[in-house]
Amino acid sequence: MKTIPLLSICLALVPTATFANGGGYFRGGVAKSGNVELFEPSGTDKVAILDEELIITARPNGASVRIRYQMKNISDKPVKVEFGFPIEEMKERKMFPGEGTPEKATPKKLEYCRNYKISLSDTNKTGAEFRSKELTTKMIDEPFGEIDSFARLTGWLVSTASFAAGEEKTMTIAYESDYPRDVSYVSDRSHTAAGVFAYRLSTGACWAGPIKHGRVVIEAWEYMDPREIKVMKPVNRFEKQGNRWVWEFKDLEPTLADDLQIEMDPEEHTYEVKVGEDKYDNSKRSAKRGDRWEVVHTNYTVKASSTLPPETGHSYEASKVREWGCWAEGAKGNGVGEWLELKPDVPGVLRAITIAPGFGRSDGLRENLYEANGRPKRAKLELNGEKSYEIEFTDDKIAQRFFLPDYAKPVEKIKLTFLEVYPGSRYEDLCVSRIELVSGLSKAPKVGPIR
Repeated sequence: MKTIPLLSICLALVPTATFANGGGYFRGGVAKSGNVELFEPSGTDKVAILDEELIITARPNGASVRIRYQMKNISDKPVKVEFGFPIEEMKERKMFPGEGTPEKATPKKLEYCRNYKISLSDTNKTGAEFRSKELTTKMIDEPFGEIDSFARLTGWLVSTASFAAGEEKTMTIAYESDYPRDVSYVSDRSHTAAGVFAYRLSTGACWAGPIKHGRVVIEAWEYMDPREIKVMKPVNRFEKQGNRWVWEFKDLEPTLADDLQIEMDPEEHTYEVKVGEDKYDNSKRSAKRGDRWEVVHTNYTVKASSTLPPETGHSYEASKVREWGCWAEGAKGNGVGEWLELKPDVPGVLRAITIAPGFGRSDGLRENLYEANGRPKRAKLELNGEKSYEIEFTDDKIAQRFFLPDYAKPVEKIKLTFLEVYPGSRYEDLCVSRIELVSGLSKAPKVGPIR
């Protein structure tokens, strides 16, 4: 379970320090003692941001972030700048401390800035870019002790760049960001906190002068319900344009009030469905997702193009996707072209489909079977043989939700054909652990007391 990063900053501890847009703190970090420590950017006060474009693509389980800066050395001398992108990491929290077997130490894995890449390009007089060069990055840890407002800031991704006197260059940064959240269970119900994305626009104060022009775009991924996205901060800045939210500004001297906080995936409460005294239907549950009610179920029959033969006490037939088991295809090769076909017991309009890719069960086995086996990367999803979607999976051991817009007919048949696969480290077998169908409810169901 993961917790939401705290965004509030104690100005009393940092009287002159603000975040640097792609740059780190103006005067380095502040540890528990309140002293400036470890990393301080240099040369940034000689370089101005002429234009910034920030594009955030919202997905249910994480965001893709792309930033483009047009920058200029406003001094009459060459300058070398050293700057850092703040790492706002997530920390897992267990409901029952001490549970399970300690894992072997592994290298630090970034979840907030996954696949971080930064590059610098020269710019000619017409604004065209050339001679693009990827910059190297080093990670500098910055301990913040017990200061709650800095609890999620764990360090910097630091790079250097050189500018000739008066030179303009284009800098681009790209990374992926997971959404940290709390998950809790009480008897027959569960609660998942909203998935919130954060971006510290206030870090632009590190560079010379205001940001001359800027544009922030939040766009919903094709298979995400745009109604579920809510801009929490800053308020009254964005204009809704279809499935996008756009904020344009000029001569912005960013402060903490300009930092972004966006609810990308709504809070969800789920309830088991009671069918008798102390009896519950394990094939479905009611869920309140944001302000909308749904029923999530596995009431369908399923068949597969092929199935891996049983081995070592495990079976891999298609029906395993109804019970958090594991379907594994049995054809030669990596599973591209293999398929699953589902037929709901009672046809109905689908709001979404949720798919858990890969081999999700562990059964006490030491081997990481998720990474050892193949996982779907891209698939064709067909409804009733007449409406099709091409869906993409992130390589995560979590259930992934795909919103299905523009189809209001009762669904009698669903076919999932796998077009591309993340290869397994040891086995070629393509695996899927769970598939759930999601339909909307017109009114709130009756929910009893906690059992």
